[in-house]
Amino acid sequence: MGEQTKNAGASGSVHNPSNRPEISKETIIEFEKRNTKVLVADDDDAIRSLIIEILREEQIPITECASGHEALDWIKREDFGMIITDIMLRDFDGMGLLKASKVINPDSDVIIITGYPTVETAVTAMRFGAAEYFTKPFAVEQLRKAVNRLVEKRILERKLKVERHQMEIQRFDAETGLFTNRYFHLLLSHEITRSDRFKHPCSLLLAQISGLKSLQGSEFNQATLNGDSLMKNVSRLFRACCRQIDFIARYSYDEFALILPETDDPGITVVTGRIQDRIQSLNSEISHRGSQLKLEPIFGWASYPNSATSKQLLLSRANESLLKSRA
Repeated sequence: MGEQTKNAGASGSVHNPSNRPEISKETIIEFEKRNTKVLVADDDDAIRSLIIEILREEQIPITECASGHEALDWIKREDFGMIITDIMLRDFDGMGLLKASKVINPDSDVIIITGYPTVETAVTAMRFGAAEYFTKPFAVEQLRKAVNRLVEKRILERKLKVERHQMEIQRFDAETGLFTNRYFHLLLSHEITRSDRFKHPCSLLLAQISGLKSLQGSEFNQATLNGDSLMKNVSRLFRACCRQIDFIARYSYDEFALILPETDDPGITVVTGRIQDRIQSLNSEISHRGSQLKLEPIFGWASYPNSATSKQLLLSRANESLLKSRA
């Protein structure tokens, strides 16, 4: 993590190194409002007009209808972030509209409004996924606050979704689907902690596939081999040689790191034998494609705590072993 930002002046304001004004929460909310389409369904013209007036003041795009069937048609055609509906529509049960909307678009927020409130109705509405429940007559400010609260909730959900996606990108290598080098170090630290706790060994196996680097950016690497690129075939090969409890990461372009829990030196030999057999089979398939390329695995490994007593020492010993195998 970089250096902490220092207070600027007596006011305690934070220096913005990019010299760009920070986007305020209010600006983000306004943007989300303009991108949240709302459907208003109520056969009472006065109530519907009141709701629309509130939403227009908040600059939220609106679609209105006085019929339940019309509302259902709109829900099937458009992606509404929010639906505000009366529970007693002339031609359609508002509760049915709620259920249908959650099936069609589970992420939509539904506000139920009713002139015939009962505890049972409120409980049923919430059970079917209503976000808010209002009784007529309702306070304008209460509805306004509910709408803004749901907009803020959507902003938070979108932010969390983006963060989860970014975490997935950081965890997995795009080309192979294996763990990234960065995530590998977290996994190795975790496995060493588990090894200490449960008093069992764990091993680190580094495998360099000689010949892969010459394919970097080449057409052959992208060519289909069993329906995938050659690199995908190599990653599938490693998965086939490992157990479900093992971790496989792409260590560099042509190097792969395998974390093998509860495995000592004899166990590593078994894994390397499997990899060699699979590489031979893959070489045969490559040869049938008319290529002179030949892949060759080079191994280096170390065990914890037998040959190394720390994460750094384990990495160092495994790399030293790999260098000796290359010689």
